[in-house]
Amino acid sequence: MSITDKERAVLGAINISYGEFYHPFATISAHTGLDRTEVRSVCRALAKNGLAMFSSGLWNFETDQPAGSGYGITAAGRRAYYAAHANRWR
Repeated sequence: MSITDKERAVLGAINISYGEFYHPFATISAHTGLDRTEVRSVCRALAKNGLAMFSSGLWNFETDQPAGSGYGITAAGRRAYYAAHANRWR
């Protein structure tokens, strides 16, 4: 499966943590330079293709406050990200 540059950027942003972590649009936008509308569109496309997953009711353990919702990377998303990254250098 080939992914776009925007999808690769978003997967890279949500791949920065290990385990089941979810990132809000603001964090993804800060890491990618994409605006919120682009991030939302790309995240939804990634989730539709099984490369990302959505979760709501998130909690910020640093502030001990609710953190809203966000997207996390799946195992398939990690494979697609690393494959796309490797192909860029061939």
